[in-house]
Amino acid sequence: MAFLGGIILLLGTIYSVRENKILKVLCVFGRSSLLMYILHTTFDVFVFQKFFGKQTLLPFAGLYFCHLIVLWTIAYSVQKITKGKKLPFILTLILGG
Repeated sequence: MAFLGGIILLLGTIYSVRENKILKVLCVFGRSSLLMYILHTTFDVFVFQKFFGKQTLLPFAGLYFCHLIVLWTIAYSVQKITKGKKLPFILTLILGG
């Protein structure tokens, strides 16, 4: 019973913070999660390992922050471009919908 009460409280919390700005930024990643997975893996294998190699913590954190900004910008742009368009299923699956 306590578990169900916890879920009900959690649902109330979700509805109360739904208009939070930080959550809106994170929703961009959530809507394009498969695209982000593909791009993140591609960048990691073909760009980071090839050009940057092993890094210490501070340069890695800066590189990862730049990577985060690039991925967010790609996801946001794809969502704006595809908004309101009827795409084939596979593209909707990959790009997010």
